[in-house]
Amino acid sequence: MPMLRETLTATIEKAAITEGYAFHTGFAYRINNGIAKFPAAWLLPVRIIAVEGRRDGYLTYQMTLYLMHLDKKPRPESRERQWAELEIAALRILDNIYAGRQIFDIAKIGCTPAENTLTNYGEIALKIECEVRIRFCPADSPLED
Repeated sequence: MPMLRETLTATIEKAAITEGYAFHTGFAYRINNGIAKFPAAWLLPVRIIAVEGRRDGYLTYQMTLYLMHLDKKPRPESRERQWAELEIAALRILDNIYAGRQIFDIAKIGCTPAENTLTNYGEIALKIECEVRIRFCPADSPLED
């Protein structure tokens, strides 16, 4: 059985690809060198922020995902419209993630427009942060003897 973080990453990847994004994952400092196709989704490594239960319970992961659309010289009104479109795409991606069978809850969702570009290509970007709660049981418990 795959580890829960791998399952979560695969679920996020599938949701992003379904919405038409080229999916990438890695640390933030690698974004500039890792994007080759737009629109792009970049997932930072998920991290556990809470554990409920020992052998049966819930893991809560902090998720940070960047959505990016190429736009080398956006006008202010264009930027606002694109951020709004990215917010809608973000909510659709989160809805698709929530449809995953192990996902129990997605909470504390925040979307922040990026003031500057994240790459040298020039893009409009939105940072999505949330907490994803996943149920685990003895069959997939990392603490199983």
